[in-house]
Amino acid sequence: MLNLYQRFVDWFAGTPWGAQIARRAANRVDKVLIKLTNGRITSGIGTAYGGKIGMLHCTGAKSGKPREVPLLYTEHNGNILLFASKGGDPGNPAWYYNLKANPDCVFQNKKGKTERRAREATDEEHEALFKVCVANYPGYAAYQERVERRIPIMILEPR
Repeated sequence: MLNLYQRFVDWFAGTPWGAQIARRAANRVDKVLIKLTNGRITSGIGTAYGGKIGMLHCTGAKSGKPREVPLLYTEHNGNILLFASKGGDPGNPAWYYNLKANPDCVFQNKKGKTERRAREATDEEHEALFKVCVANYPGYAAYQERVERRIPIMILEPR
């Protein structure tokens, strides 16, 4: 059973303003924590999501510069799934466009860094993977309900 703190985190992150605050604040904190602790400690400590935040290392779509983005992720069949929700905003996050333009990336979590190649889930894959992602973080269902776009799921496969 989820504790009171976990229920609060779930509720807060599921609200439109809570998602934005969490996304902005947690990203800044996690960039530092993941580097300092090799992914062992993240802003999700004390919640069910503490071990599910990792760092995406990718290349900027327009700039070509290295980018680091802390993200909640789902492990599934040896792949890393990233839900491009942007906290339920109408548009896709920048990292989605970065991966579409430059699919070779590195993903870092408490298990270490792995070289990956990103691809977007096909229409056939999306429905099943959406359920997998929502099982990992129920807030994704609320994000999808708030937007008119179908939120993309990026699959990071080992290289």
